[in-house]
Amino acid sequence: MTNIEILSPTEQVVPLPATPSRWMDYDDQEVFFPVSSIPVVDATQEPTGYHRIHRQDTDKTLAVLKTKYTLTPYSTKIDILDDAIQDSSLDKEGLERRLVTTHEGRKLFCAYDFPTEYQSISDVDGANLSINMWDSYDGSTSLIIKAGCYREKCSNKLLIGDTINGVHKRHMGEFDPSEIIDGIMVAIETWRKHKTDLDRWACTSLKESDANIALRQFTDTQSLQDRLFALFRAEANYSSTATVWNLVNALSYWATHTKSRTEGNAAHAQKDRQLKVLAFQNTDAFQDLMYR
Repeated sequence: MTNIEILSPTEQVVPLPATPSRWMDYDDQEVFFPVSSIPVVDATQEPTGYHRIHRQDTDKTLAVLKTKYTLTPYSTKIDILDDAIQDSSLDKEGLERRLVTTHEGRKLFCAYDFPTEYQSISDVDGANLSINMWDSYDGSTSLIIKAGCYREKCSNKLLIGDTINGVHKRHMGEFDPSEIIDGIMVAIETWRKHKTDLDRWACTSLKESDANIALRQFTDTQSLQDRLFALFRAEANYSSTATVWNLVNALSYWATHTKSRTEGNAAHAQKDRQLKVLAFQNTDAFQDLMYR
């Protein structure tokens, strides 16, 4: 674009609800800040087909996007998510919610952890349900809702299910609240379906040589292969009785505990790594580990 100025003759402000959310367990200024959509016009005041996503409290431009991008505030989606979870059949005793924004508010991560939705995996291990949502104001991350789980013993996260499951909605067209509700229903179904997988992984032995083969399918970076193999051996307590569960937890530990290159943006980097691990779980290379 040339000779373009960003003006605000018809600024469209997305209002916040009077009470942004019912769960005030976060700094609401960092999550539910006011945003607006401002048309971008050229020097003759003609529309360019773009609009500016403006963070009003800091006067920051979060993105300049094509007008087909639909701006819906985080608060709207999170309140729908809250209601859908509260109306679900899940055991919500002790339910905790975590909200994190990165990149000056451009990206959002939201997690609901369920301490009483638990699957025992061995005498000393188990996993709890976690429902995760990602969103963005800069168009870089679609609205994503996935089922996951976490181990209380070390709190590393694992996404579960098929890659086609859950919500993966681009910010185009009119926002449809039913997509979030459907995403929650799919996440719950995925959790219940794949609880047996967790136990199966823990019962399936895995040779170090086969773990090495699988890791070469996961990444072609030798240094990462070596790091993941070391994590796998540590998960197995350096014994000869390693399992697929040990490999899964090595991968999920890498996904959630690797430091982000940019301070303050860890949640976004974790999302990319977690989705990579999830995609790997659905490959033939991973599934073959069950039958070696």
